[in-house]
Amino acid sequence: MSDSKRLYWIFQFLGGILLLLALIIPTTGLSTGNDYNILIWMWGIVLILIREPSLGKETVTVHELFGRNTLPLTISIISSIIILILAMTTFIIALRSRKGKAMNNFAIIIGLVVIITLIAYISTFELIYWDSYTYNPDPEYFSFFREAGINFGLILPFIGSGLIIAVALTNKFIGTTELKEKRE
Repeated sequence: MSDSKRLYWIFQFLGGILLLLALIIPTTGLSTGNDYNILIWMWGIVLILIREPSLGKETVTVHELFGRNTLPLTISIISSIIILILAMTTFIIALRSRKGKAMNNFAIIIGLVVIITLIAYISTFELIYWDSYTYNPDPEYFSFFREAGINFGLILPFIGSGLIIAVALTNKFIGTTELKEKRE
């Protein structure tokens, strides 16, 4: 095994860390000036920070995002569990790669499942938001993430899964090249 291939496991491990970080960083946030901020995490919690400058205090409350509609909460929890399990699996794959037992195909599948999970998470919020505000015919206002914004909690899993897939493909390519060189 080449020296460069031995170090690839570090990048897979880093991809797993990025997946875990995504669970503790808010996916979206909405700020309305000085009055209040809303933060939403992937695992379903919504925090509202209310500032009352006249009273000199700040209040933090946990809030329901879409009233009685449990679909966003369910998808959030399922997405979080899937990403947590896949992050732990990525750590195992990275440590096995360190020992020379690369599982490239499985790592590629993990990266793709993370991307599909994120698309389902984003689509759920967009569809629920669109369904809640169908009175406005202008499609420009139908985007939840355009209204609320995107935070690193939603960007990091894409970066982490991209890193996992890139390392697995590179590992696979270098492995086949080394086999061809050994045969000749």
